[in-house]
Amino acid sequence: MSRELGNYNKRRENRIWTKDKCIKLVICVMIVPVWLTSMFYNLASVQRVIFTTKLASTSKHLFSPSHDLQLTEHQHYCDVSLRNTSLTYRFIDDAISYMKFRPRRAVLPEAYIHFTSGCSTYRSNRGFLMKNSTKREESFPIAYTLMVYKHVEQVERLLKAIYRPHNVYCVHVDGKSPLHVFKAIRSIAYCLPNVFLVSNRTNVIWGEFSVLEPEINCLKELFVHKVKWRYVINLTGQEYPLKTNYKLVMILRSIKGANDIDGSAAQIGSKGPYYSRIKGRPPPPHGITPCKGLVHLAASRKFVDYVLHNKTALDFLEWCKSMDIPDETYFNSLNNNKHLQSPGSFTGDIEDETRDSFIRYKIFDYDYGKCGSKYTVRGVCIQGITDLHLLTTSNKLFVNKFMYEFQPLAYDCLENWYFNQVKLEMAGQLEFNTTVYEKSTIVRYRYTPPEVV
Repeated sequence: MSRELGNYNKRRENRIWTKDKCIKLVICVMIVPVWLTSMFYNLASVQRVIFTTKLASTSKHLFSPSHDLQLTEHQHYCDVSLRNTSLTYRFIDDAISYMKFRPRRAVLPEAYIHFTSGCSTYRSNRGFLMKNSTKREESFPIAYTLMVYKHVEQVERLLKAIYRPHNVYCVHVDGKSPLHVFKAIRSIAYCLPNVFLVSNRTNVIWGEFSVLEPEINCLKELFVHKVKWRYVINLTGQEYPLKTNYKLVMILRSIKGANDIDGSAAQIGSKGPYYSRIKGRPPPPHGITPCKGLVHLAASRKFVDYVLHNKTALDFLEWCKSMDIPDETYFNSLNNNKHLQSPGSFTGDIEDETRDSFIRYKIFDYDYGKCGSKYTVRGVCIQGITDLHLLTTSNKLFVNKFMYEFQPLAYDCLENWYFNQVKLEMAGQLEFNTTVYEKSTIVRYRYTPPEVV
């Protein structure tokens, strides 16, 4: 009896052990792949950070910021795209295939904390121009507002193009941006003299006053900055210059205090597609007729003084706070209502279709056939390789827009072209014809306040 009981207990223990073993085996089968995936993902992230860290410490690329530009084949696509207005379908297909199999090696935001641990080394390795500006540039400093949300590397590359130590830059990082993006931008700004983050961060929501608010906050801090800049230009992280700093100075000097602020799209009256933006609101103060235009501007210091300190401008700002998409109305209306006589404002026909504007190269979906790539959900053309020739031969100052994931070769080629222009200027080739700007309608019809005796 005892022997049978012992055998029974042994068989029972074996069954329990086998059952436990099966459960453990099932758990291992379920968990191990997840653990391995996580391990490889973390390893890949570490390797990417190590790669970008080595990249920063071992390479100098002042005029070739994209390392793939060293490849002959890459340069071939740039040369053909920049030289030709019309590209063949075969070339476009080849270029798209080339980009597909050679994706951009993006720098992680976290890597910038390491990059900027030594500011002097960071500025040198990442190619920021800290000297060699002309006396003409240094005597005409430019201020920038820069609104950013994501893609730290793209923001850095834009800053590298427009940065000069005698200019001044106010950067706003959207309050909704991830913390590591904010920290990366902050670390870059810390290493660049005259680049600072605006004191108050805003959660930007398209169509609301929160889009305009950080612009106003930046203007306030720029106006009291020690650098007595002459003009201010507003940018986002998805734009890029088409003119070097030297050429920008020459252009802004040539327009003689005029503002390049759009407003020719329409006046917002009791009828029309934009009336819904002000429907139900009381009339604007001081007899102002609201105008709808683009958000981009190149404005004189005197105009910014008017915006920040004139009672009419401040009253109108309060009125704009509850309207839809006020960023497309506020500056435009102050610049295009003749009776306000704001410095450098436009006194011509607001709806004149021949009115000049140079501040931005920007294509919309109603400009049929002018976009060689595709459009955003709001109908703005995303620039690609088929657009490069028109960009580099345009008289516009900046281009909007580049999506960092879309056709990266286009951005790289434009960047390489831009820094080649800088190289030529540093070699003494400073000839630049400003006639088209000097004779523009924004100069001819600008309001010039009488001199105070």
